[in-house]
This record gives sequence, structure tokens and C-alpha cells, in this order.
Amino acid sequence: MIYENFQLFSNFSLKTFGSGVFLYYLCKRFQEEIT
Repeated sequence: MIYENFQLFSNFSLKTFGSGVFLYYLCKRFQEEIT
């Protein structure tokens, strides 16, 4: 049970971290195009 929860949590954090990095990358590119 604990292992399953851990797997779920790691999957969730991986997705969150991935989308966060993607958004950060988009923002950086957007700023570079403005200036």
C-alpha cells in the first residue's frame, strides 16, 4: 500500500515538475522575444 502511494506521488510530482519547467521555458522565450 505504501509503495503504491509512493509511486502515485512520484508520478504526480514528475508531471508537476515537468509542466513547471515547460512553463518556465515558455516564459523565458517570451521575454527574450519582447526585448
